[in-house]
Amino acid sequence: QMTLDDSDVQDAQNTYHTFLSGNTLLDYEGEYNADGERPLSAALTEYHFILLFETSVKIINRINEKLVHEELLEGNFRGRPLGLARDESAQVVYLYSTEGLYSFEIRNESQDIWRVYLEKGKFELALEFARTVDQRNHVYNTKAKRAMNEGDYVEAARVYSNVCGQPSFEEICLKFIEINQFSGLQTFLQERLRKMTPAEKTQATMLSTWLTEIYLDAINEAYVKHGKNSDGYQESLGNFRQFLKSCSKYLDESTTSWLLSSYGHIDELINYASLIEDHETVIQNLIQRDRAEEAIQVLRKPSVSSNLWYKASPKLFLLEPHATVDAWMIADNLLDPIKLLPSLLKIRDQGKNSVHSKEALRYLHYCISRMKNKDCRIHNLLLSFLSQDEDEGPLLQYLTMEGLSPSGDPYYDSKFALRLCMKLKKVRCCVQLYSMMHLYEEAVNNALHVDLELAKSVADRPEEDQILRKKLWLVIAKHVIDQDKSDKGENIRKAIAFRKETNSLLKVEDILPFFPNFVLIDDFKDAIIQSLEEYNTQIEDLRTEMDEITQGTEALRKDIAAVGNRVVNIPQNERCAKCGEPVAQLADSSSTASGLEKFYVFPCGHVFKTTCLVDILCQLSVEATRNSIQSLCGKIPFLSQKQPKFFEQTSESAEECCRKLDQILGQACPFCGDLLVKSISKPFITELEYENGEVASWKLN
Repeated sequence: QMTLDDSDVQDAQNTYHTFLSGNTLLDYEGEYNADGERPLSAALTEYHFILLFETSVKIINRINEKLVHEELLEGNFRGRPLGLARDESAQVVYLYSTEGLYSFEIRNESQDIWRVYLEKGKFELALEFARTVDQRNHVYNTKAKRAMNEGDYVEAARVYSNVCGQPSFEEICLKFIEINQFSGLQTFLQERLRKMTPAEKTQATMLSTWLTEIYLDAINEAYVKHGKNSDGYQESLGNFRQFLKSCSKYLDESTTSWLLSSYGHIDELINYASLIEDHETVIQNLIQRDRAEEAIQVLRKPSVSSNLWYKASPKLFLLEPHATVDAWMIADNLLDPIKLLPSLLKIRDQGKNSVHSKEALRYLHYCISRMKNKDCRIHNLLLSFLSQDEDEGPLLQYLTMEGLSPSGDPYYDSKFALRLCMKLKKVRCCVQLYSMMHLYEEAVNNALHVDLELAKSVADRPEEDQILRKKLWLVIAKHVIDQDKSDKGENIRKAIAFRKETNSLLKVEDILPFFPNFVLIDDFKDAIIQSLEEYNTQIEDLRTEMDEITQGTEALRKDIAAVGNRVVNIPQNERCAKCGEPVAQLADSSSTASGLEKFYVFPCGHVFKTTCLVDILCQLSVEATRNSIQSLCGKIPFLSQKQPKFFEQTSESAEECCRKLDQILGQACPFCGDLLVKSISKPFITELEYENGEVASWKLN
């Protein structure tokens, strides 16, 4: 016998608790053993106790300590039971008696364990051991009902979201609706939505739409109860925005937009449209709320189509002209200025001092100076805005500088500009436009109404047309003389002084018809004398020029007479420049019976047989000359073979044909004249040679 003190007992207890956990004692005198019989032996499996008694074997569940099965030792059993032994590897329990050995096989030991855990309220373990869908549904239903009874509707909703089968989706939803627990319904729908597969797109859309309406109801309820600045309202709004961010892919765009609009949540509509990149909806709603700068920021995103710029620009320009023009200028060539014109046309009549007109001018100047835009419509609109200014300076500068190409041609429509300037009585601009259109008479007539010096400058512009210049100066002279008829002598002096400004373009006799018939000649004495002296000088110049022409004509006549006697000496062994045959043998009979030479010698020294010369000219000449040569050759015996078959015969005599052909052949040397130079534009290979495979024959294998 060994006695243990208190410290030893404590150490033993600590060791016991260290190696054993979750330990319990089995009372074998429980309800399954009412008579209190002590078991002979016991065996332990994973989930059961096996107890051996004198007359039976009882199997007890380890979890709830209830009798699962009782096997009576009778029938084929022999002997007195002695004990139990378990084979771990074979999962067999042996019962041995005084006369034999018996075995119990362990199969599907855990099949009802889920139900045991469920009865004990251990739902997680019950789910772990539940094998079929029905078993799991039973566990979920039991757990959800308990949560509902306890008032934890959110937890019940989470559990119900795992149910597959009964109760159905509709029945679960009705459970929450009947008791007005929309928070639980919201949780249930969210959980079901989260667990849906991509194939269930339609169901996901329906659930997300339903959730959207629930969220909106919650937001409105929080607003009514607590106000817009309350924590409850902000929390509901934040939850809804988070929902939109995570579930926007499921929502139907048109339905969701309609819901948000009908509930009056425009900011949320803008937020949702931004999430799904519906930029048009975002911009439209921002403009409706006069938030033009925010709309411009959206339009500046790279993903936004330029077509949205064109649709939104008219309203944006009315709301924020400066910011809109800045955005247009930043976009530069990404936007077509032509498609932005409707935005500018709406404010054309607001006056030059309006902010919109100034910004429109700024953008149009940018298009022309920076973007180098040459479109007539852009220039015409700029011209319209400039014409609103009372000062003609900017418009005149544009007409003469910015609106002209380097070659001097206007980018704008001159006729439109002229009509506009006439309508607005921009006389100086009209004068400039008339001059550019070469309507100098109209230009001078208009200039005389505002500035005499301007009229004089216009009159000198047609420098090459002296007749027109004189006509214009006469119009100005008549205007000067008619200005003041009270003092005739003064008018005469002005006219004489004015005549000097024309650099003698106008004579005294030109301006005399503008004066009355009864005028003293004394006032014109000096001018008449000067005019007569000028005429005398001109006559002398003409006489000298005629003498020079006469001398030149005589010299030319002598040169022509000398040409008929010109002789060219050629060597005896001279050969044709084309075929290389000697031409000496042709010298004795160089003329045919019809008078055409058989070879030709040119001043440059080249000698050609007539037949060779015809071939060269047919090759180098234009089609009309070639046809003429071939037609004339038909009447000359030794050249008749040069005429193609089926060629139309000329009706002229042989002598006439020889004479005309001689004129053509003797014009110039084909090698030294213009024909060879002009042939540089002809292709090396003719169309006929190309069709006959000449190009293909030059290809390398």
